[in-house]
Order: sequence, then structure tokens, then C-alpha cells
Amino acid sequence: MNDVSRMLAQTASRILAQFGKRCREQLQSAELFAEVHKSGLNLALLPEDAGGAGLTIEEAAEILRIWGRHAATLPMVEMLVAAPVAVMFGHNPATSSITARSDIILSKHKGQACLSGRPIEAPLSPGCRQVYARATDLSGNCFILSVSTANAQTFADLAGEPWVRLAPEDALDVRALSVGRAQSEKIARSGALLTAAAMTGAMGEILELAIDHVNTRSQFGRPLGRFQAIQHLLSDVASELAVTEAVLGQALQNVHDRLGWLSAKAQAGRGATIAASTGHQLFGAIGFTAEHLLHCYTKRLWVWRDHWGRQDDCERTIGEMAMRSGEGRLWSFLVDGSQGDVPHV
Repeated sequence: MNDVSRMLAQTASRILAQFGKRCREQLQSAELFAEVHKSGLNLALLPEDAGGAGLTIEEAAEILRIWGRHAATLPMVEMLVAAPVAVMFGHNPATSSITARSDIILSKHKGQACLSGRPIEAPLSPGCRQVYARATDLSGNCFILSVSTANAQTFADLAGEPWVRLAPEDALDVRALSVGRAQSEKIARSGALLTAAAMTGAMGEILELAIDHVNTRSQFGRPLGRFQAIQHLLSDVASELAVTEAVLGQALQNVHDRLGWLSAKAQAGRGATIAASTGHQLFGAIGFTAEHLLHCYTKRLWVWRDHWGRQDDCERTIGEMAMRSGEGRLWSFLVDGSQGDVPHV
């Protein structure tokens, strides 16, 4: 971590500490966004010559770990990933978001861009005016789309955060930039790794909350933490967190390794499922109340688990990669990541 990345991580901690528990409240998102924008956190991945901090994904991941530990509002992953794309389109990064979806088909009718596929869905930051999406044409060429949010429907995700939904055929002000497969995958990779980083932060906080709870709450004359069954549950969460951090750390050191970042997101999804379910099991009914902190973390984990690479999708792609690695090469694939021809993500 260089001086700039360390300073931005400290800035993220300072801003969220300043807001305290209000950083988790969606009603405070505009005020929090103003502080984030003023500090330049949302421009962390922009090159320095474009007005950003020029951080690598590995360096930016620390910001997301901090965000996850606070269960803070705002779609920080999308804000970071969308910023370089906004510059490509000549847009203001502060008014942009991006979707993880890549199943949109681009075609042309009477010289106009036409979209088909599943609805475009993306989390909203205050003042968001356009959403970016990855797409392919019928020939398999890759594009990045810019779509106006003017006529999009809004809804709340499980954590209460605002999202937009737009049917492809209803998209307005569509612009398309032709990009290579590597550029398209870079977006998917960045989103997956940063989301996994946020998930490790939230999982770590759930573990700390659970340890504190079982050591202070007593049953049958002794703290819950003295019961072996409780200790086993805690060790399950701690083990999943340790594995997730290890896989993510390896992936961040070699971000171009497709097997690495897919494994990191898949493991983060597995760890999130165990951490959330175990957390609610240990806290019982109190963990489900609106006043308790636990649900702030578990709901966000459930959202992040399904975004930028669902566990089953990542594992399916890894399986396809293993099958394509060639006869007799499975061990090499598992050990050193020899991948051969692999499917597009």
C-alpha cells in the first residue's frame, strides 16, 4: 500500500467514523455521498492524469473492506468501477453507475442502437443520470453501453438501497463503445474483487459481534461462549473468513488470473452464506430486530453475494474452464491455473 492508497483508506475510515451509525442509513446517503465525492474516494481507480488517484484494484480493495466493516450505504463498488468508464464516455463520474449484467445483446435498426435481453439493473447513487452495461452483438463483439436513467423504474434491494430497473427495449440515449474482450472482463473482474473485499469486511464484523454476544450473554449459569457447540459455530465462521481472505489476497496479487478472481468471489459467496446464517443462529430473535446491527451486515452480504458473480455462476464457469483445459490437465489447472481456451465471463 503506497502513501496515496493509505491516505484514501484513512479518509474512508474517518468519514464513516464521523457519520457513526448514520452511515448505514439510506436517508443519509446524499450527505455521505457529498463527503465521498469531496474527498475523491469515488475516483480512486481513475488514472492520475484523468483526475483520480490511480489506485490498483488491490489498493482500492482496502477501501471496500472498510466500507463492509461499517455496512455503509452507497454503492461504493459501482461508483469506483463506473468512474473510468464515465471518462471514456465523457461523463461526470459522480453521476454514473454500472451494472454487473453482461447478457445484453446489441443490434442496430435503422441506424439506431437496439437492446435485447434481461432488464438492466444497477444500484443508484444520489444524482445518478446514466448506467453503464457490458453487451455483445450477434457476432460476439464486446461493447460498453451508456443508458439514461430518465425513464427507469426504481426499487429497493434487500438491504433497502435504491436500484434502477430498465427494460432494454425501453432504454433511452443509448451510446455504445466497442471494446475488446479484455476490457469487458476487466470490469467484471474489478467488480467481483471489490465486492468480495467488502464481503470480507462485513463477515469480519459479524464474527466480532457474535464473539462479543456469546461471551456476554449467559444461559444455564455460564456464558454461551463456553458451550462447545457455540465454539464450533464460531470456528466455522472464522474458518470461512480466513479462507476467503486468503483466496482474495491471492487473487488481488494476480488480478489477471481468471481462476483466481472467480474463486475469490465464489468463496466469498460461500463464506457470506455461512457467516449470515450462523450469525442469526447465535443471536436468535434479537438479531432480526430493526434496532440491532446484525441485519445491516447480513442483508448487505446477501445482496453482494448475488452481485458481480453469483457463487453458482462463478463455480460453473470454473468447471467449464477445467473441462476446456484439456484431457489429462485437470491437476495442472488446479495447481497452476493452466486454463487453455476458456469461456467469456
